Amino acid sequence: MAKPKEKATEMTLVEQVHIKPSNPFFSECDHICFLSKNLYNATLYQINTHYEATGEHLNYKKVNLLFTHENNPDYRALPAKVSKHTQMLVDQAFSSYFALLKKKKNGEHDGKIHRPHYLKKVKGRQGLKSPTHLLHNPQKNGTSERKKISRLCRFSLLV
Repeated sequence: MAKPKEKATEMTLVEQVHIKPSNPFFSECDHICFLSKNLYNATLYQINTHYEATGEHLNYKKVNLLFTHENNPDYRALPAKVSKHTQMLVDQAFSSYFALLKKKKNGEHDGKIHRPHYLKKVKGRQGLKSPTHLLHNPQKNGTSERKKISRLCRFSLLV
C-alpha cells in the first residue's frame, strides 16, 4: 500500500515593530506610511475605474506596469520594493473580493460583500508589511564584532 504524500509545511518568520509617538523615528515612519497610503488609494482608484469601465480585474502586474510607465508620483515617492508591495496588498484585497463574489454566486456565502475601501485622506495610514527582502542590512567590515542595522531602502529609518 502506497503512503500518501505529505504536504510541505512552510513557515514564515514575522517580526512586528511598534513605534510610539515619543520615538524619534515616529515622524519618519508616519511619513512613509502616509506615502504608502497615497499609493494604496491611487492603485485602488485605477483598479476601480478599470473594473467599472470594462468589468475586468486589472491585476498587480498590469497596474504596476501602468504606474511605472506613467511615472506616477505616488509610485515614485517610495522605494520600488515598498511600492510594489503596497500594490500587491491592493491586488490581494481585490482577489478576496472576487473570491467572495464567486462564493456568493455559488450560495456558499450569504453576507454583504463590499469592494475594498479607500483609506482616509488625511488621517489614514497604510501599515508597511516589510518582509526581510524589503530591508537592507549593511554590516561594518574590519571589526571582530559586526553590527547589523536594518535600514528601509532610501530612508534613514533604522529598525
